Amino acid sequence: MKTSKMNLYMKILAALLIFNAASELVHAENETKRVEGLIKGTSWTPMQLGVFPKCQLFDSRTRVYGINCSPFVSLQREVIGIDMKLMGYTIESTGITVSGVALSCYNHGVMIGAMNWTGNSFVQAGLFNIAANGLQIGLINYNSHAPIPIMPVMNFSLKQAKEPDDFGCVEKEQNI
Repeated sequence: MKTSKMNLYMKILAALLIFNAASELVHAENETKRVEGLIKGTSWTPMQLGVFPKCQLFDSRTRVYGINCSPFVSLQREVIGIDMKLMGYTIESTGITVSGVALSCYNHGVMIGAMNWTGNSFVQAGLFNIAANGLQIGLINYNSHAPIPIMPVMNFSLKQAKEPDDFGCVEKEQNI
């Protein structure tokens, strides 16, 4: 009994850490607040490796054209390719995202995970899916532009979200 409570507390703490780190990234108002990496001054990379946002190879603004991999938490501006992480936030994702908890403003690919949350989406597969449009397959699916917003098993909408900021997103061009 004591072990299960401790596991629950650790999961809550991990969730609070990811959302705190994501809020720092989303609400960064200038370049000095962006998540720094070990290698600076690179506009793109074929591979991003990291453990936590402040412990990754490249900074959060570096575009990843290939593989973004983090065993824990990942915060990245743009990933085109494969995005693998336990929890993370990506402003724009194209390709495949595999994550326990994935947050993205613009998903132009497939998100697979326990919880997927995105503004504009293409496909989500997971236990809990939240999006403004796209195809969702999972236990509970919330799609704000679908005829029936909350559906079990599957939900679908083609209408694009006009205001991605409703999902806590920032503009694509904003420095993070």
